[in-house]
Amino acid sequence: MLRHRLRWASQVAFWIAAGCLLAFGILGVVRLAQAAPSEATAQRLDIATAVSGVAALVVAIIGVVLAYRQGRPHQPDVSNLTTSKLQPTDSLINRDAEMRDLVTRLDEHQVVGCHGPRGAGKTFLLKHLADVINGNRHPVRGQPKPKRVSAALYFNLAAATGFTDACSQICGEALQDSGGLWSDFVAYVNHQFQHRNVILILDNMNSPGLWRELGEHVYTYLADRKKDKVLLGSIDPVVLGNQDVQHVPVQGLNLPAAKELVARRGVSMTCDELAVLHAECRGLPLYLRVLSTYDGKTRSGRGTAVIDEQLIPELPAETRRLLSYASLTGLMERQISRSELAQFPLAHLDDQLEIVENRTLVTAVPGSDDRYFEIHDILRDTALRVLAFEVADAAGVLFEREYARGEFEHAALFAMFSDPAKLGAERLDDLFATVIRTAVDARNYAFLGNLYARAHEHTDLLLFITGDQARTDLFRFARASELAGLGRYEQAEVELHSSSIVRARLSPDRDDTELQTDLRFLQADIAHLLNRYDESAQMFADLGRWAEKRRRDALHALCLWGQAHVLRHQGRNLEEAMSLFERATVLSEANGQLFTRVKAITGATGIKVLVGDVPDDEEELLASLEQEIATSSTHDGHMLEIWKYQAQVAWLRGRREDAATIIESAIRRALALNDRLLYNLYFERAEYARFEGDFASALHDYGRVLNFGEENRDRNLIANALLGNVLVALQMGTWADDLPRTDALSSSIRAREIAIQAEIAITAELAERIVGMLDAPASASDPIRLIVL
Repeated sequence: MLRHRLRWASQVAFWIAAGCLLAFGILGVVRLAQAAPSEATAQRLDIATAVSGVAALVVAIIGVVLAYRQGRPHQPDVSNLTTSKLQPTDSLINRDAEMRDLVTRLDEHQVVGCHGPRGAGKTFLLKHLADVINGNRHPVRGQPKPKRVSAALYFNLAAATGFTDACSQICGEALQDSGGLWSDFVAYVNHQFQHRNVILILDNMNSPGLWRELGEHVYTYLADRKKDKVLLGSIDPVVLGNQDVQHVPVQGLNLPAAKELVARRGVSMTCDELAVLHAECRGLPLYLRVLSTYDGKTRSGRGTAVIDEQLIPELPAETRRLLSYASLTGLMERQISRSELAQFPLAHLDDQLEIVENRTLVTAVPGSDDRYFEIHDILRDTALRVLAFEVADAAGVLFEREYARGEFEHAALFAMFSDPAKLGAERLDDLFATVIRTAVDARNYAFLGNLYARAHEHTDLLLFITGDQARTDLFRFARASELAGLGRYEQAEVELHSSSIVRARLSPDRDDTELQTDLRFLQADIAHLLNRYDESAQMFADLGRWAEKRRRDALHALCLWGQAHVLRHQGRNLEEAMSLFERATVLSEANGQLFTRVKAITGATGIKVLVGDVPDDEEELLASLEQEIATSSTHDGHMLEIWKYQAQVAWLRGRREDAATIIESAIRRALALNDRLLYNLYFERAEYARFEGDFASALHDYGRVLNFGEENRDRNLIANALLGNVLVALQMGTWADDLPRTDALSSSIRAREIAIQAEIAITAELAERIVGMLDAPASASDPIRLIVL
């Protein structure tokens, strides 16, 4: 569009220049033709000639500049991000309360989430808001607009294989380069909008597996665009570890609004019929819209049942094929182009598109040269389930295309809907093993969750998986890894209990596969995360002995670290823990395992700090490890571990300013990475503030840690944060209004009970000591250093 406008402007400029030159020539001829003009006439002719000449020159220069800009390599056009996202006839119905709440939150906060059940109209609401901000439609009477915002950038995202897909779509729309990076997008916004404030709307961030990376990218964006806002659309409230998200719920329409929506569809209904339809659809606009068709009919019955049993099955055969391809394509991208559908073996494409569009199974996207359509998740997933035969054929075509392109994650998802016999068992086994291992290593929980959900929707694929124990174990490993990564440890353990490792106990003579040993290690780690430390330590020890016997040195080193890590958590048998850390360090160094070596060395440093016996060369050891990580491609979370222990050593040495500086740097980096270690670092900073007498800052950070611990059921963090709050009250000398003595005693007893239940002996002992201090406040001057182990 921009290139077209530049071409038009340059052509106009050249025509104006030509006109000025013509006027210049005519005036010159007139001047010469008059043999003896009067002095006044001569002056006027000279001025007019000069003006026309100068005008011709200026306009010609403008034309040259415009032509040059037109000929330059194509630059991204911001207009495609701020054009109308809805059809001109679309209007907001009875959303005043939600819209006012949404705008109020945006005015007061930087990150806002809009959530509600599928089909509640969240996407419509966010698109409408974007249109109002961008001046593409008038707001509903009384509807406010966000203050100090000049533009809204709306992205309706598909994230089938993780945030990488979402980022690819954002860069494709903004930069016309789907291979762009997030940093490229941020630079683009900085260039296009400069000092103007923008609301970035990221819709359909539905999978919790996306939220870690989402938090990382939102933080990076707002670090560059400090006055911008970010608005997130999702089914469940989005939780970001590094951002405070303000939530706005969106529910179904009330009965008067449902009546207005149905009336706009041209359908006449009695009050009783409308009430029944509204109740069956729970007021959700999607069902009301779909079940009130353009042909003046309504369909009775519960919303999902009508779509499943009537609306989709009764489609003509060719239309069923079209909807199958559209639904599969909709897994990967929200906007489905006609040109892409034309690549598939579909007859009478435009006629079939008209059928599904008239039934509102797909919705046309306005303002594009190519015809684009969107399909709602509910309709897409219903079609994928109901049209199983047609979907299997279409999925086979799409699988082969993505497999040939090397897009193996996409191919794996399409394989979930295909006939395994046609694709080949050996090829599928290799593909699933590759993509699952890659996703687990990359912590791509969104992809793992999607894979799990799709595997249970189609009988042929589910039978293929459950028909082989190795395949079953692989998918159990994927699911358990995803759940553990999301902090759902009990559910992860249930998955592991359904694998082969439960039926076959580990024994010295048993030859487990690599996958089975991974499952056993994960089982031990989850027991540790559930604070069942004695059980976890025994699991790590048994697996370590098995690995040592079979000379599986990498696994052996990991198990030594795991066993030592658990003992350190408990704060007992610290000498044995140190010995295990040292053995893990030596073994991992011999095998080039940087991850294990970092964990082992820093774990040992933590014990040295705890007992107050840190060697003189500890700083040099940590510095060399820091340098090694800085020059490697390992995960940045390893660096956070090192910084945490560097700060603890500096504090122990009395270099308090250095310790505080290191912790601040680590917190900034943890915020940027949206890393869970952030709350351990907040706790460390709270401890420093408490010892420096900055009690307000200490209480603020302890509160953050306690809230996070409560939400994530991290008993280690909960117990220590409770004790930190009590120690602040003790050190203040007088009981604060928000923590009287009875509450302090209750908090200390609760912390002691939690620590005992979690088998954290050292924290339980400290809690017992603090309970005693509450009975003798005079001893409160004795410093107690808390450390989250």
